[in-house]
Amino acid sequence: MSSTEWRNSPAAKQLPGPIRAGILAYQFVTIHPFADGNGRTARALATAELWFSGYQMRGFLSVEEHYFQNLQRYYDSLQMGLDWDYYCGRNGPDLTPWLSYFAETLAKAASAVRDQSAAMQDANCRPATPGEGLNRRQQQLLSRLLLADRTAETIPSFSASDVAEWFMVSRQTAHAWLAEWRTGGLIEPASGAERVRSWRLNDEFNRLVNAQRKTTHLRE
Repeated sequence: MSSTEWRNSPAAKQLPGPIRAGILAYQFVTIHPFADGNGRTARALATAELWFSGYQMRGFLSVEEHYFQNLQRYYDSLQMGLDWDYYCGRNGPDLTPWLSYFAETLAKAASAVRDQSAAMQDANCRPATPGEGLNRRQQQLLSRLLLADRTAETIPSFSASDVAEWFMVSRQTAHAWLAEWRTGGLIEPASGAERVRSWRLNDEFNRLVNAQRKTTHLRE
């Protein structure tokens, strides 16, 4: 039975959406159809399945930053100590370790969105509520930076590759968006190098997001 046939089967439809999404992501990574980009495609597949299952949070629910906080655990959870060969144990293992990790990470991402939403609705947070007056894509950028490593003292810089990864778009599209955001005054080059390789929020939005990070940290 192919993954598509399984996904549309009565047995799969009886499973909770997050479990079904986790199984689909694991199966795609395991069959490894591409020379590169299998992980990104598997995560996009899981996100699409979550959306189909009713977990539509306008692009704010993302587990990427939580994976990246401990990449080794992500890889270990996917591998589960199994052989790399699909026909040597990877085609029908006990997926409990991977699904436990997947569900845990999804819960952390959802909790972060919940906490962010609560903080932004708190009247005491104003005027340090980032994102007002911005379009949806720009708000999503601020949300990702807001949820980035909050142990760091400053908002991290980011590259075109980061934007392509976060929004699951091509590097060409990412560069076009960065140019648009720079023209609109949202971002600026992170260094004075002639060729810009990394970007940062401009001072105004940097202050707003930093203030929001501190407020959210105090609530935790």
